[in-house]
Amino acid sequence: MCDFFCTFEKIFKTLAMKKLSTVMLLTVALLSCQNRLPQQASSTNPSLLQPFKWMLGDWERSFSTGKMAESWQWANDSTMIGASFVIRNGDTVSYESISLEARKGEVLYVPTVRNQNNQEPVYFRLKSNENGWATFENPEHDFPQRIIYTQKGVDTLYARIEGISKGKERASEFVMAKKQ
Repeated sequence: MCDFFCTFEKIFKTLAMKKLSTVMLLTVALLSCQNRLPQQASSTNPSLLQPFKWMLGDWERSFSTGKMAESWQWANDSTMIGASFVIRNGDTVSYESISLEARKGEVLYVPTVRNQNNQEPVYFRLKSNENGWATFENPEHDFPQRIIYTQKGVDTLYARIEGISKGKERASEFVMAKKQ
């Protein structure tokens, strides 16, 4: 995916050295990024991600010591990008960037969690998407091995992570309301 701001910064630094070639490179970079950053999936190119469009937007749950939030948006026809975080007593205790990707006919849920897995993404394949319940699995991952999402009503996101950790079955549930 085109990282517009990195590309722009690199081009801007070379501007002082090569004005004409930089202007040309900037034009090419802007034109190449133009089609890669739509706000929503194209209706002319239906995606495997259409069943997940309900996730788009901002979701949040407040509790006495802080809040948890998750946010999703379209990156392009085959990718949704998101972020999830938990704040407790004013400190961010958990943060992950997430993508939902349609690749080679399958859907992948790809989190990259701060301070875990050497900041490398972990790939979970869509195992089932039935009756509004999407289950993503990676049996090789330490924990979780399954990530489950569903929409409860029009304004509630339910997520669950589960699997075996240290020889014991473990699960955590997350319920968030759509932020208006």
